[in-house]
Amino acid sequence: SPGWCVLKWSFCGGVVCPSGTDCISINGTERCADPCEHYSIINDEWRSVNYTRSGPYHDDYDVPREGWYRMFLGESNARIPDWCVSRFSCGTLNSFWMAQPNPTEYGRIFKSDVYCMYPSNCYDERSYDMHVKLCYGNYYVYKLQPPKLGPSAYCAGNEWSNIQPEAGRWPSKVLC
Repeated sequence: SPGWCVLKWSFCGGVVCPSGTDCISINGTERCADPCEHYSIINDEWRSVNYTRSGPYHDDYDVPREGWYRMFLGESNARIPDWCVSRFSCGTLNSFWMAQPNPTEYGRIFKSDVYCMYPSNCYDERSYDMHVKLCYGNYYVYKLQPPKLGPSAYCAGNEWSNIQPEAGRWPSKVLC
C-alpha cells in the first residue's frame, strides 16, 4: 500500500533544519530555509491533466534532483493531482501523480509516494518519494526529482475548491 509521513526534519551541512524547512541552496550556499519562500516556477500548459497528446512526448529529465517547485496553469495556482492520471495525459506518455492527498495542514512538509500509470494499472510503477508543503496563501510547493522512467512528466491540475485547513487529514501520521 502507498506510504507517506510527515517530514519531521532534514539535515543541512551537519545542522538539523527545523520542522517546515529544508536544506535549500540559496545563492550557492546551502541553508535551512522555508521552501514556500525559495522555489522555482513550473508553468507549462501541457502539464494539465486535460491535455492529451500522441507524441512527441514531453519529459522532465531536466528537473534538478533537489528542487522545490510551485506549479501554475496559466495564471492560476496548480497542484500535482492526488488521483490516478491516465497515460498520455499531461503532454507525456507516463503521467506522474501523488498517491496521498495533497495536505491541508499549513507549515509542515509531508512525504508522498509518486506513481504513474504503467502500463495499464495505476499502481504498477512507483517512482519514488516526493515532498510537498501547503504554504500560507493557499498554494503548494513540491520537491521534485528527475523521473526514472521516460518519457515522463509531472501533471498539474487546478480542479480544487478552496483549501480547507484541517489538522491531521492524513490519518495515522508516521514521523520520518
